[in-house]
Amino acid sequence: MIRQLQRTGKKESIKPLKRYLANKRLCEPATQALLAIGTPEAEKVLLKALKRATGANRVTLIKALGELQNKEATKKILPFATDTNDELRQVTLFALANIGDPLAEKAVSTVSLEAPSYERISAPSVYLLYAQRLSESGHKMQSANICRNLIASYTAPQENHIPCTALSLLVDAVGKNAFEDLLQAMDSLNPELRARALELADRIPGEEATARWIELMTEASPDVQAQIIGMLGRRGDVTALPVLREKLKSHRKVIKLASVPAAASLGGEEVFFDILSLLRTDQKDEIVVIKQALMGFSSRLLIPESVKILDKVPPPSLVALMEILSERRAKEHVDTFFAKAESENEDIRQAVLSGLANLTGPQDIPRLIKMLVETDSNQDIRLIQNALVACANQIEDKDERADLLLEALQTADEEKQPDLLRPLSRIGSQNALQAVIAKTKSENPQIQAVAISVLADWPDFEAAEELSRIWRNTEI
Repeated sequence: MIRQLQRTGKKESIKPLKRYLANKRLCEPATQALLAIGTPEAEKVLLKALKRATGANRVTLIKALGELQNKEATKKILPFATDTNDELRQVTLFALANIGDPLAEKAVSTVSLEAPSYERISAPSVYLLYAQRLSESGHKMQSANICRNLIASYTAPQENHIPCTALSLLVDAVGKNAFEDLLQAMDSLNPELRARALELADRIPGEEATARWIELMTEASPDVQAQIIGMLGRRGDVTALPVLREKLKSHRKVIKLASVPAAASLGGEEVFFDILSLLRTDQKDEIVVIKQALMGFSSRLLIPESVKILDKVPPPSLVALMEILSERRAKEHVDTFFAKAESENEDIRQAVLSGLANLTGPQDIPRLIKMLVETDSNQDIRLIQNALVACANQIEDKDERADLLLEALQTADEEKQPDLLRPLSRIGSQNALQAVIAKTKSENPQIQAVAISVLADWPDFEAAEELSRIWRNTEI
């Protein structure tokens, strides 16, 4: 019955529930019902019941008053913060922390050396909760002092979460007055604390703060510089742009890699040529970052400028540029791709052939067929086939999509016929199906096997009857 009141009870239920708070078995459900009601009258009933409560009932009531953050309960439960009963003491400490009364700081901050390991381990979390509640109730400076104490006291690697959380609470509590704390955190050997400080930097805006971060950056190690550069890019203050443009020229790779996205984020098209010029490198990790930044610029600017430097960059950067042109569907430069497809550099050729599927159209099918029959590289063959399929499927009349491939199939040498057959399952058409069926009767076992495989991959059920016939008439 009492559990039902936890769901439906209102103020009229408070008085009937009150008498069960002294009952050993019914105190807990009655307390939960009063918690759910949550009115000031319900809090008064719980507070009054605490005076005569003992044993488990006392634990239950203290826990409830803590959840309600009842300030009047602080003085009444403070004596239990040093009780010899472990459960009562721990519940009391949590309740005091959640209430956040300044009077409870000594109790919450002190943990006996004889306390169980769980209590000692959880003590910082309880203290952090207390600091948060203090801040929420207006005691900002007291909360800030607690946070600073926790940041200074917990420095072991396994304790990283404590100073990180404390720093977040500190910024929440005092805002811009925590700026010096953020700067000081950057001197920490704890990388997680440094990262948290940079995450929180956006909470303190303004050019003056940006200038201080830049000043700190010039004195920091390369790794820390890179972290600060990343933050400046996210911060959105354009006064940092000149410094970031200068850092693009750094000989320290970690600094350069951090500067590329940061400068692109702040500078927009103003830094496009600064970033594009960095592609005169053969360092693949740098190229990945540069390419990602370049993809954030408009095609209007990116495509023509990329084409201009194709022959002025090392092969790894050329690969990136070809990928950019392909991803941006720069179809007006498809002839450039066909020219580069003859490159002896494997990486360049693969990038070009991969990109052809995005750039070619039906008019390019003859050129692709010519490339297909002239190459012996399995990898090249697969990529050219992909481009052929993409081109053919752009033809509006489905019955005509495979015509040029079928013409080439009729005149091709037997050794190249499998390469011309395989794309047909991804193109379809009745003419293509009949051509494949005819090849299943070839005397060349390789052609026959490929044709059957193509039928098995056919996009609709039209090939099912022929596959069934082959199965019935094949001797195993």
